[in-house]
Amino acid sequence: MPTSSTVILHFGPHKTGTTYIQKTLLNNRSELMQAGVIYPDLFLEDPGHHALPRALGQDTATAVRDLRKFMADLNGETRRVIFSSENLSLLSHAEMVSLRDALAPQTILPIIYLRNRAQSIWSQYQEHVKFGEVKSFSDYVSYLLLLQPDANAIDPLGLALRVGRVFGSVDIVSYDGCVAEFRDLTDPILVAACGASLALPHRLGGRSNVRMAQERVEILRLLNLVHLRRGKKPANFVRAAFLKGLRENSELCAAEALATVAIRQRLTEFPLAELEHFYSKIDAERLRDLSNIGIDVPAFRTDSVSERVVYSYLPDTAILFSSIPQSIASIYNLLELNS
Repeated sequence: MPTSSTVILHFGPHKTGTTYIQKTLLNNRSELMQAGVIYPDLFLEDPGHHALPRALGQDTATAVRDLRKFMADLNGETRRVIFSSENLSLLSHAEMVSLRDALAPQTILPIIYLRNRAQSIWSQYQEHVKFGEVKSFSDYVSYLLLLQPDANAIDPLGLALRVGRVFGSVDIVSYDGCVAEFRDLTDPILVAACGASLALPHRLGGRSNVRMAQERVEILRLLNLVHLRRGKKPANFVRAAFLKGLRENSELCAAEALATVAIRQRLTEFPLAELEHFYSKIDAERLRDLSNIGIDVPAFRTDSVSERVVYSYLPDTAILFSSIPQSIASIYNLLELNS
């Protein structure tokens, strides 16, 4: 009778170093294979297994069949498998159950990374702006609180609880702890797979998704807003044109510098640390429920006030009668987005 396989399911969530982790695993697949670990081609969309959650949502029966066939085809000692996609964190309860049942009776080790709530929200906001978001930061946070109070960035322990209840366990890693200790973000997954970290030769230097300066995020948001008001969908197109223009057009660089100075003068502190107090009761309930099903939660908040206060911008009305609208219009015209 074949021995049971072990499947590590890395659920992310978003903005917890997932792209870095996935690229590291992908670049070291041959070394992982030598250690008896598979980072499979099945459902792989460079660099993560992003087709897996999509398949579970669109054609569950086919996804389940493909997973079962893949696991049945494994042989020898190569029986530790890592699937990684931050979009797994967006699965519904029913989709998680389907994933669990498809992998049965294999040993399943779910793993998620928890990040400081304030920094997670800010990081996700910047990512959304890159792909066309037009809400100001304050409006974005209001949207989350009013319409998506169970979003992973707002309620990270809720994700841990949902995963834990479906799979019976979940390994919770502190993203902030890894960063503070200069620990490679891939190590917890390798420990889950191998019982120890591996000296992988192809580690990535720096970050995969480089953080944009806050002023540039605001410029990009306003460019998205102009593009949308002209009846066009911003998506990632505006960002691509903007960054290309900064590399090639000195006139655009000068226009951005003027906008940056004007926006910097209007930076204001946005005390996201208050969300920790706002959610303290819910967090306490989540911790109690996780403890009741035998799941330990590492400290994932930082005590540093500077890490819990995000700099934001005044509402759009506050830029009236300033040089900002003219600067943004100048940048937008230089991008030639209408051509």
